[in-house]
Amino acid sequence: MNEHGGAALGALAEFGLQDFFSLREGPSHSELPKLFNAGESFDLVFVDGAHQFNLKFIDFYYADLLLKIGGCLVFHDLLLPATKKLYKYIQTLQRYKFMATPQLQPTVTRKFRYLAGAFVKFKPLRTYWPNGFGNLLVLQKFSDQPAPWNLFRNF
Repeated sequence: MNEHGGAALGALAEFGLQDFFSLREGPSHSELPKLFNAGESFDLVFVDGAHQFNLKFIDFYYADLLLKIGGCLVFHDLLLPATKKLYKYIQTLQRYKFMATPQLQPTVTRKFRYLAGAFVKFKPLRTYWPNGFGNLLVLQKFSDQPAPWNLFRNF
């Protein structure tokens, strides 16, 4: 079983939702391509994968291919630099709408810890907080329009 003892699966079962989800155990950057190759598509993709930018980018690339128009793409760990950078890249594509999650904001104590950490690292003004102090990036896909073959926008 996974590092959290199957807590998510237990919660799904508790609410009778287990038949609407499938758990893929393994790195998301290797599991998502398998789903794509199998011809799958989804209304919701939740990614909580590796924290390096290159692997998050692979996660996004395949999640984007798997996600239906109107579906939601959710990344955990928005407070990490790689996820913030990925979000800046996604914004250049102009195919996703950011969805704020004010109901999922951390406690005041945790917000203070995040802000104090930014000051200690001398980053308070450069730190990018796209969702306040929320740690989820929730995006809704509104277009499947491919970018021009030569598109590059600095991010």
